[in-house]
Amino acid sequence: MPRPSFGPSDRFAVCSAALIALAFAGCGGSSPATNTAGSGNGQPPTVVQSNALAAANALRAEAQVPAMTIDGRLNTAATRHAGYQAIEGGNLTHVEPNSANALFTAVQFGDRIRAQNGGVDLFGSSSGHVYYECISSVAGAASMRSLWNTVYHRIPIMRHESTLFGFGDLDIARVQYPTAGVPAFTGNGYATSEFAGLGLSSSAVTASRWPAVGETGVETSFSTDSETPDPVGLQMPGGTPNSLQNPQTEPTDVDVVGPPLHVIFPTSQNWTAVSVAMKHGSTSDPVYILLGFVQPAAFPTTIAGASWDQDLNAGEIFILPKVPLLAGTVYDVAVTATTASSSLSIPAGSWTFTTQ
Repeated sequence: MPRPSFGPSDRFAVCSAALIALAFAGCGGSSPATNTAGSGNGQPPTVVQSNALAAANALRAEAQVPAMTIDGRLNTAATRHAGYQAIEGGNLTHVEPNSANALFTAVQFGDRIRAQNGGVDLFGSSSGHVYYECISSVAGAASMRSLWNTVYHRIPIMRHESTLFGFGDLDIARVQYPTAGVPAFTGNGYATSEFAGLGLSSSAVTASRWPAVGETGVETSFSTDSETPDPVGLQMPGGTPNSLQNPQTEPTDVDVVGPPLHVIFPTSQNWTAVSVAMKHGSTSDPVYILLGFVQPAAFPTTIAGASWDQDLNAGEIFILPKVPLLAGTVYDVAVTATTASSSLSIPAGSWTFTTQ
């Protein structure tokens, strides 16, 4: 099973907000970054990089989220880090501790992105920006789908605040850095995706959901053990609770559930009530519900049947069927969520999707 990996927090500035396992920082505005198309090294994007962007944007379009644009600085950061990992061998990683590696740039991924922009942030000197890094063992554009069928690794692909994109994998690094010692592909592509953007107010976010209305070919299952942190049950190995959630979704480890459904509402308030109804035919399907909330802050008051999750923004909801879905089956979903000042639903009623 391909194992995606998600970048650690990029901490900086007095009022930065950092979430474990994803890079987020922001507390104000800045002027937009000047986009630089290219693969890095002064070259245009490779076919694979362009295809990876197209794959990510196709998924965003399904979720009714605006397209990202490719950025040469992010391409360079991603390609160098993919090559670094391949030279080191072993597991996917977001850190570069070995400065002797020919493709070493900086230990932390935020610093690697800044290094491709003269050492400064892509969006100027203020702190109103966010960086994400995702890594998959699946090479090329297909890595986007492996990241999408997860919880935490879908976040940077689907969030509106991600506006710039860069990509690199082992094969691109081997071509662009022929003397660095990048090995040939042997099953792990070290496909690295970098995302950057400005934190957005709720007024700049549109209601979004995946699967889309009438979506077909939706996966039937998701291996929760394929990502860290594990979004359902205990963290393995070790059997420890997910400290980012309250209450814990399950008292034991859960290996396989249904595909993650993802809803983003345009609100900056915490939920006071959430209702999710999912069924196929006349049969109801039990679900786990993960809720985002306003941060930094303590976990809000518990909502029955749901768990607060610190990796999710206010307005964000993930729904995970508790068991894998049936193949070739139509499912019906309705989501209603209430804040202190409004009641929101996607859509006004319910929507359907069909599994593979």
